[in-house]
Amino acid sequence: MSTTTLCRPSTPVEIFREILSEMIGIYLSSVSNKLNAIMKVLTIIATIFMPLTFIAGVYGMNFKHMPELEWKYGYYFILVHHGRPSASACTFISEGRSGCKE
Repeated sequence: MSTTTLCRPSTPVEIFREILSEMIGIYLSSVSNKLNAIMKVLTIIATIFMPLTFIAGVYGMNFKHMPELEWKYGYYFILVHHGRPSASACTFISEGRSGCKE
């Protein structure tokens, strides 16, 4: 017997087993790709909201001695200060996507 006949499946059951095994591999690969796309979106959302959560946690501690609390424009200053990390994260992500070749 030659090596080509030894490597080939000899019965229809073995042929179907190999076809089914390859089909399962293709299905699992497509599911994995979908999961990767979902995880990418969730990572982007977490990246945008993480700095805001930290800043809100710091200012939610109700400190008595915060200079911007008694300043006339302190509220607007804090709003701009809070928006800066999210704006920079959005800019960074959008610039990264334009250069990405998927």
